[in-house]
Amino acid sequence: AIIEKQWKTAATQAGAVALGVLLCFGVGADFYAALGVNFNVAWIGIALTGVFASRGANYVSDLVKKMQALSAPSAE
Repeated sequence: AIIEKQWKTAATQAGAVALGVLLCFGVGADFYAALGVNFNVAWIGIALTGVFASRGANYVSDLVKKMQALSAPSAE
């Protein structure tokens, strides 16, 4: 959005990212820790979770379904 000079869209996206990160810090949500991925700096997982969450429910839902499919035993 910034490259295309769509300032209103860029501001909305930046606000969504900021809100997502703030909420994840507020509740201590860390998607990466839940997956067993640990960072040397503890807050990086929370910040990345906030960015990830700011993408929206459909994006998160699709990724969770893909991860569940990878971890599910094969029905052969």
